[in-house]
Amino acid sequence: MNVRAFLLLTAMPLMAMMNRCEREPAPEFVLPAASQSGANTLGFVADGRVWLNYGWLPYTSGESDNLRVDYHPSTGKKTFTISAGQIARDVQESFYLTIDSLTSVGTYQASTRRSGARAVRGFVFNNDNTGAVYSYLPVGSTAVTTITTLDTVQHIIAGTFSGTLTSISDTTKRVNITDGRFDVKYR
Repeated sequence: MNVRAFLLLTAMPLMAMMNRCEREPAPEFVLPAASQSGANTLGFVADGRVWLNYGWLPYTSGESDNLRVDYHPSTGKKTFTISAGQIARDVQESFYLTIDSLTSVGTYQASTRRSGARAVRGFVFNNDNTGAVYSYLPVGSTAVTTITTLDTVQHIIAGTFSGTLTSISDTTKRVNITDGRFDVKYR
């Protein structure tokens, strides 16, 4: 890793913490309607609390409201990833959903395989305030993602997801994710 990249990675958490004082508290959220039109929405319920991507982080490459989608089927890369954050004065959380070989609509069961720090199929929920990372990696996970729309002409992917995630550092702690939905456009 070059020095410039190292300094940037080191500075990002500090910049986010400095901006925390200026942020408003997170509002009460309502889940977006389930749609399949490329509305660029993401939402779910985490232990009874509605979670939406909200706020802005300096490393989202100008993406609005902390929602980033990666999928490049034209280059042969079939990995689909959604990265999102909820950033406010009282919350700093992130969510990642990945399918390593998205080729059609259907249901994708979470996998225990990993690529670096992330698993290759499923989702991860991080609470950056507490340092807790919840994942579906333990055997017997119920985490699933269902792709309902895969439109490679209009570049739209929509679907649902749910599952119980377990803390990586303390397997007695869990987060129950329900009513997950997304309707996104990719480039």
